[in-house]
Amino acid sequence: MPTRDHILSELRRIGADLGRAPGKRVFERETGIRESDWAGKYWVRWSDAVAEAGLSPNVLNPRLDDAVVAQALATEIRRLGRVPIINELKMRSAEDSDFPNAKTFQRQGGKAGMVEMVRQFCQADPGKWADVLGMLPEPAEPLPAAMASEPELVRGYVYLIKSGKRFKIGLSTDVQRRLLQLNTGMPEAGELIHVITTDDPAGIESYWHRRFAAKRVRPDAEWFDLNADDVRAFRPRRFQ
Repeated sequence: MPTRDHILSELRRIGADLGRAPGKRVFERETGIRESDWAGKYWVRWSDAVAEAGLSPNVLNPRLDDAVVAQALATEIRRLGRVPIINELKMRSAEDSDFPNAKTFQRQGGKAGMVEMVRQFCQADPGKWADVLGMLPEPAEPLPAAMASEPELVRGYVYLIKSGKRFKIGLSTDVQRRLLQLNTGMPEAGELIHVITTDDPAGIESYWHRRFAAKRVRPDAEWFDLNADDVRAFRPRRFQ
């Protein structure tokens, strides 16, 4: 059972990471400490716990200005002689309370985003930061205009799910997650029968909907009364 002090300590830690007081759902997700662990035992309301931790709802420390973050990282690159990895930034933050939290850097878009942030900062004053600019990896070559203008292919899935005697044909980028969502609202748990991988999920879904249009349960539904031959027609296709 988490103690009052432990909960308060975790509240302050996550608040520092987020730059604001966390909501109770975020807090539970990050720590595993459930509402039942504190409600009616230490505090009546979540806002009471937030106040005791010294936080204001959604207002802790203002988010650091990008220039402040960039300067801190540029200075650290100069100290190390190279771009640090995220674990080094975590250690630096733990050693120096004035150094930004590592998650502040991660929000810039990973290592590539951090490097570009520092590059732009240093290029604004190259006389002062010339050495740091020399330590940064070269920027990625831009794609040729013809390639850059091409739309990115989106990989997705068209699935066949059975619930009771009926079948659903739908599309998703995460079939297992979609199945869990469907099962929360269905009287009978759905069974995943088959999945087709495709770079045109909307088009492939539309094809199968048209093919089995006469077997729709309702005109606006994705549920169908399919027979064994229909299922056999769908199942051989792993890619389409």
